Amino acid sequence: MKKRILGLGPNGQLVTESRVGRALPGSPTAHTVRRSAFLLLDRSSSMAGQKLSQARAGAEDFARTAISKGYLVGLVVFSSEAVLACSPDRSIEPIVSRLDVLAADGGTNMTAALELATGHLRELSGERAIVLVTDGAPDDRNSALAVGRQAARLGIRVITIGTDDADIGFLRELSSDADLANKVDAAQLRQGIAAAARRLTSGTPPQ
Repeated sequence: MKKRILGLGPNGQLVTESRVGRALPGSPTAHTVRRSAFLLLDRSSSMAGQKLSQARAGAEDFARTAISKGYLVGLVVFSSEAVLACSPDRSIEPIVSRLDVLAADGGTNMTAALELATGHLRELSGERAIVLVTDGAPDDRNSALAVGRQAARLGIRVITIGTDDADIGFLRELSSDADLANKVDAAQLRQGIAAAARRLTSGTPPQ
């Protein structure tokens, strides 16, 4: 019997359907992904040392809390280029393994990171969020703001966390709401990233 893929089930499994339109016995309940978040982590050269260590720990804390709230969590790391380190998932292990090997170098191509996350999230339904962490200014302020506005138009919540040379005015412009922009001391970066998970919707995802 031919099967048609409907989407992802609650545990990330493929949900299939028979040609006559009925869910196959034993397949997960069919529904679309309801909550997804991307953490965008600056790993430019200025993040070397304590800041990157704080960022790693904060990212893991954030992911654990977000997953407990029913979110799929993805990770994008960026310096001169942006890389999709982990696609959105309900497992913490892939995120931790990628965080463990992060090194700081290069510039701050924030635009590429925002484009990468927005491109993935626009294909998903339900609650969606981007949490961006940086310690400085983007390589191209105007293009980063343009992508941030695009994300907001798509209904994606943009939360920003900055430290050191980050411009809080820019972070407020980039965020989907000025109240979602935060600036913390470098020594408090872990707590700042972890706290962002409290801005996410709580509860079990709708079935």
